[in-house]
Amino acid sequence: MSLNIGSANPYNSYVSRPAPENFSAINSVRNEANKLISDGLIGENTTVTTRLDFNSVSIDYWSEKAQSQWSAYSALDDSIGNSAAQYHEQFINERQATADDYLKSYLNLARKFSEEYSGSASFSDVFNCFPDASKDSEIQTFIEDHRGAIYEAKRLKDELVDFPKDLLAWGQKKNIEFSQELKSLVKEMEFDWANHPIDPSQSSGFTSTSSTFNMNDNVLIYESTSTYNNPTDKLYNIQINSSQSWAGKGDTTQLEKWFGADGAYSEFKKELYHQYTVLKNSAHNAFESNSLLSSSGFSLEMMINNFKNGNDIAELDNGNLHKESDSIHEFWDTNSLLIKQYIYKMDELNSIPKTASDFYQLNSAYVRKYTSDNFDYLMSLREMV
Repeated sequence: MSLNIGSANPYNSYVSRPAPENFSAINSVRNEANKLISDGLIGENTTVTTRLDFNSVSIDYWSEKAQSQWSAYSALDDSIGNSAAQYHEQFINERQATADDYLKSYLNLARKFSEEYSGSASFSDVFNCFPDASKDSEIQTFIEDHRGAIYEAKRLKDELVDFPKDLLAWGQKKNIEFSQELKSLVKEMEFDWANHPIDPSQSSGFTSTSSTFNMNDNVLIYESTSTYNNPTDKLYNIQINSSQSWAGKGDTTQLEKWFGADGAYSEFKKELYHQYTVLKNSAHNAFESNSLLSSSGFSLEMMINNFKNGNDIAELDNGNLHKESDSIHEFWDTNSLLIKQYIYKMDELNSIPKTASDFYQLNSAYVRKYTSDNFDYLMSLREMV
């Protein structure tokens, strides 16, 4: 079941300090964190929650896709799979730490801006336009006073933007010598997350972390704590509890929006993954059955990359054509329809909606049909809450 995630980490208790600048600064970092989510720089299911007194903002990092991929590696229950799962977790946690460093720096600057500037401009406007000069003298003064800190925040933002997008790229940047078996496994299981939906009843060792950015007594306090090792149990309960406001009222629209969208999203991913797997196996089997090509040092992946980049199908990394280019072109002419379908499914998996809610917005008719076809089952789920 795909999960909608709420804040799972209770706030520390302290006396609130009603200060107008807190609202502006906390609101700035909240908006920036939400932008990081929408830009795909942190987990797609990450949530940002502001304390009512605007003294803190809590960011619960989470990605159902990352969790499902970790589960896929772990399910292999062998040394290579376990290594992939461990590296995958390190990769995700380091990305989160990079986001934390940036947001901490951003909030420090936003707080100072709210204290030192009395005009109508927002800190995000100043930050995004930096280093362009502003006609506002107060902004010019702020920039001059904090130029070094702004440059540092910009550097941290660039570090997050440039953070590796996948496990192998991360390992290469970290100079980690992955074994060839592990590299092959990661490439082979690139889309296995789509076939490993999270089961709230099963515990997992993948740790979700909540970071809280606090402002108290005009001093920024930063905390980052691993709060739960089995987040699916906790977050599943959050979704169920949030459903209680409409449960039992016979509101089938909400049934569709909550449980229907969730089930339809899971079904859609499974079917898409099944189609991808069939096409992948067919394409690789066709390539491997050609003894001349399979022993040539050329690969189907190289052929696909050439096609996607607009290069000659038989081109090598150095720009030359492979010595068996005639055979490669002959294979492509015979199997191009199959390979293009395989590429299309890969692209579909890469562009799948990030959450069940996003899927519902884009595929309401699909969700409506799923809800109708599974009405009794979904109603039984509703009665459980």
